[in-house]
Amino acid sequence: MPTKIINTLSFFSGGGGLDLGFSAAGYNILFSTDIDPYSCSTLQINQNRKNFYGKHVVTSEDINNLMSQDILDRINKKKGEIDFIIGGPPCQAFSIFGRRKGLDDPRGNLVFEYARLIDEIEPTGFLFENVSGLKTIHNGDLFNNLLDVFSFNGKYSISVHEYQLADYGIPQFRNRVFLIGFKNGNKISPMKNTHSAASHLFDNIQPFKTVGNALANMPEPSTQSALFNHIGRVHSERIV
Repeated sequence: MPTKIINTLSFFSGGGGLDLGFSAAGYNILFSTDIDPYSCSTLQINQNRKNFYGKHVVTSEDINNLMSQDILDRINKKKGEIDFIIGGPPCQAFSIFGRRKGLDDPRGNLVFEYARLIDEIEPTGFLFENVSGLKTIHNGDLFNNLLDVFSFNGKYSISVHEYQLADYGIPQFRNRVFLIGFKNGNKISPMKNTHSAASHLFDNIQPFKTVGNALANMPEPSTQSALFNHIGRVHSERIV
């Protein structure tokens, strides 16, 4: 756990995946935002549901319209008082399923709005998360451009790590790439995996978690969802 309060801002927050993880690790989330109002409602409803996830400012806005000084004013902070920024700009433009349009897709340009806010707020560090396909689109030119952009003329040292999430106890094969920027030349070492196809008792490596593990306590599927606080899609009996 961090030994000091790490004041953190969250952009492209969605339903709070990064927010919850960083909060559980001891980061102090001060501000979360997403263009989707339903995601922001989720963030607000879940505040104070965990002892590590407290009340903070949540706003539903287009990042193109967010101004750094306005954000700082809302949380009563000044430039230099923000330690960390987290965010995963929309990945559809960079994924295979999004047909890898990259910067030809308007969603692909939102990454540069994320960079703009980092540059203006000047946190000690930041994290940028996206699909692993980001590294190869446009023959790698886009990724190399992003590495240059996020270094902000050498102000930040960039560590790049690609992870298969199944290696960390997630019951799904999904690759993600993380760019972590830090001032003062600091580099971040890669994480050691906790799971693999076979367990290794001598180094505490556990076997992959399966979908069966994840769904073990869920009710049997039906045309109407029996899950608490969840409205399921209407499917035919054949699909169910």
